[in-house]
Amino acid sequence: MINFILEHLSEISNFAMAITTVIMAVYSKKSIEEMKISRIEANKANIVFYVELKERHLNFVIKNIGNTMAYNVKIRSNPEFRYDKTGEVNYDSIFKNTIPSMPPGFEINVSFNDTLYVLTEEENLSYSINITFTDIFRKQTNEEFIVDFSYLKGLFPKIPNDIDSSLHNINRNLEKINKNHEKKMKELIRSINDKNN
Repeated sequence: MINFILEHLSEISNFAMAITTVIMAVYSKKSIEEMKISRIEANKANIVFYVELKERHLNFVIKNIGNTMAYNVKIRSNPEFRYDKTGEVNYDSIFKNTIPSMPPGFEINVSFNDTLYVLTEEENLSYSINITFTDIFRKQTNEEFIVDFSYLKGLFPKIPNDIDSSLHNINRNLEKINKNHEKKMKELIRSINDKNN
């Protein structure tokens, strides 16, 4: 037996080396794949959405906290956020349009003028925010954020719709009175100037 081992020692060592080489190749391939994944993770875009409450204003913040550009960023809300009841400003346009690109560190802030339009007792206070974007590797990423305002329920006094609309009417009427007053003052000054000439 010892003679057989000694005669075939080089063949046994070559076989052992071949097995070791195969094992090392498998581990090297696995290591390379892990490095590729690590490189992609370190260099990908990462879009986040969060809400800041400052005084009585809700600020929606959309930010690319990743290390590369994000393309074709789409933000959708379910249910849709309501906006100012006067309809003058469409606060939810970011939820309907596509943002062509967001470089690293880029931030979009959208502020609701008053939380009373959003936070009423009857409304659903939980929103699902879905963000879809394409990264530099042309991979499409979908992220979902849950925004729950239920902790704010009851913190703000409710304003009935008739009072709310009355306040907007008062503001419009004051503007009309101010314009009318300016017009009358100009006419009065003109007539005084005409009499003095």
